[in-house]
Amino acid sequence: MKTDLPKNIPQKRLSELDFVVKTIEEELKKKDVEIDKIILFWSYARWNFVVEDIKEKEEFRSDFDILIITQKDLWEEDISLSMYLTDIIKKKGKIEPPLTLIIESLEHVNKMLRMWRYFYADIKMEWVLLYDKSKIDLSEYKELTEEEKQEMIKEDYGMWFPGWEEFFDDFKHNLELKRYKKSAFYLHQSTECFITAYLLVKTQYKEKTHDLNHLYMKLKQCDERFNDWFNLENEDEFITFQLLREAYVGARYDRNYTVKKEELEFLEKKVVVLKDLVEELCKEEMKRI
Repeated sequence: MKTDLPKNIPQKRLSELDFVVKTIEEELKKKDVEIDKIILFWSYARWNFVVEDIKEKEEFRSDFDILIITQKDLWEEDISLSMYLTDIIKKKGKIEPPLTLIIESLEHVNKMLRMWRYFYADIKMEWVLLYDKSKIDLSEYKELTEEEKQEMIKEDYGMWFPGWEEFFDDFKHNLELKRYKKSAFYLHQSTECFITAYLLVKTQYKEKTHDLNHLYMKLKQCDERFNDWFNLENEDEFITFQLLREAYVGARYDRNYTVKKEELEFLEKKVVVLKDLVEELCKEEMKRI
């Protein structure tokens, strides 16, 4: 565990990082959320960050990757809270690096470490501890062999990717019966299966959200080949994507949620494209490991 930041971080970045930590403390205190630890991980903790890199007129900066460990489990509130914090930080003061916030409970992080989930193990090996209230150490972990890593990834893929078929069958069945709202919900569930399978294979981390906006952003961050799945700058595609995104809640509980057969048929084609791409990239990734 490190408590000192890399010496080569520019003063401007240090000031931005200090601002981020203080804002997290202030905002979570307002919501009665007790912080256990705040941890900086990945590029800025590894000393291999990029302050500014301009290639072919595209500008790149390494993220501030921050894990906020809370004393209590907030369940699915974690993701909405992280989005809230990100929005507040951007509104309160401009920071140049992209910001990635993950919120997990102490119990969950320790459980993942004991299960040898190496997303968490990698963080623990390389982290910089920015804030520590409880002084409770995180659990020990056993570093996995390459064979064990590959086996875990295969198990995750085998659990999540095939799960789409049952949901897709329910989608088709309800589509035939003209139960369009239910059909949309099951298509959303199929989509989640693909995305979860890919993210577990690629990052060994399961996102705690059903929000397809957030999940699609994560896909595009992992591999640019996902960029063309939906053209969200096209108004028609944006509208139909939002129908799929809103189906998890709206299709079940919102009396104003409506979706047409033609829209579902368009979304079906999109989801099949995603399935094929995820299958290809997962197999590609598993061969690489």
